[in-house]
Amino acid sequence: MILQLIPWISSIAWYSTAIPLFFVLIFSGAKDAYDDIQRHQSDNQVNNRISYVVRNGQLIAERWMNVKVGDVIRMENNQFVA
Repeated sequence: MILQLIPWISSIAWYSTAIPLFFVLIFSGAKDAYDDIQRHQSDNQVNNRISYVVRNGQLIAERWMNVKVGDVIRMENNQFVA
């Protein structure tokens, strides 16, 4: 497709290839940006959920974003596991 943009190689005008390529790239970029924004919002929602962590022998309410590897957490029935 890129070779069709070179006038001495291609038998068609450069703009007949460049314009559709441009629109495909713009559409693909917009779709990826929308998906990234949706994923970011979903991650924020999950990271701000409250969980209960055992620290120093006490049960403390913490957000998921503050739970570290090795923390002991209390899970209840039907509670979401991130």
